[in-house]
Amino acid sequence: MRAITWEPSQHRLRLAGRCGGDDLATVEEALAAVAGRRPVLILDLTAVVSLAPSVAEAIVAACDRSDGCRVSVLRRHGGDVDRVLRELGV
Repeated sequence: MRAITWEPSQHRLRLAGRCGGDDLATVEEALAAVAGRRPVLILDLTAVVSLAPSVAEAIVAACDRSDGCRVSVLRRHGGDVDRVLRELGV
């Protein structure tokens, strides 16, 4: 993965680059640090060019565990990331 950036003033966690299976632990740690600790979280995947199914599943699980936090997942329509998330029902 190229970058994970937390933008606190926007409540935005931005991921960029390829998110392969080897990035799973890093993504899980970043999500655990911010999901559910705020009333709103924007997970911005618009700069992600590919997303491993294991990372997508971790994102969905983190959203499910974020009680009391509204999570919005941003992604490019019709791209690889969108396809992987749609296969999971997101």
